[in-house]
Amino acid sequence: MKKYILMLIVFGFLSAEDSTDYSSIFFKISQKSERPASSFLVDNKYEKNRYSSDKTIDGKDNTAWVVSTDSGGIGEYICFWINIENESGFDFPKKSVLKIKNGLFTNKSLYYANNRLKSAKLEIYECDVLYGQDATRLRNKPVLNMTMKLDFEDEMVEQQFDIIIEKPKPQVKAESYQFFYFGKLIITDIYKGSKYNDTCISEIETECFE
Repeated sequence: MKKYILMLIVFGFLSAEDSTDYSSIFFKISQKSERPASSFLVDNKYEKNRYSSDKTIDGKDNTAWVVSTDSGGIGEYICFWINIENESGFDFPKKSVLKIKNGLFTNKSLYYANNRLKSAKLEIYECDVLYGQDATRLRNKPVLNMTMKLDFEDEMVEQQFDIIIEKPKPQVKAESYQFFYFGKLIITDIYKGSKYNDTCISEIETECFE
């Protein structure tokens, strides 16, 4: 009986793990203007989207994606497009640089008043798409290619991480190949703010590796 219950628990966990619609996430961010996230802070004193995930792409240091939970945002995530070198074909490795302004960059007082990321897990999903004009149409569902652990210094500076994808994950048989990638950044630990339990990221950007 105990073995049966354990199997049900494991099956339920795996089902929950697989329930995320990564195809939908791909379509939302393929225009590079949307950044799906698990949640964001809604403060009734301001407009609803004041702290939404798209604030990480507006180029402004005084705005941020903000999450506010009992755990300080641990377990929350944001997804974003990865600009990668050698997008087309089987030319590997594919390289990119992730740039993150971790925390609220309005000023140092607000930076330390709010939570900042101490560590995060970055899942990188590979999207096998039709070649050419149909490049927004998926040939197969996105698959997890690799996972990285990111550790952050508690400094009000832009921090950079190299992304190097050594080989493709799916086994595709076709005349033409084209792979796109997006990242899912999951908060795993935080530096506690001196005043607020809100975790902030001001900007997230990726650039082709030079």
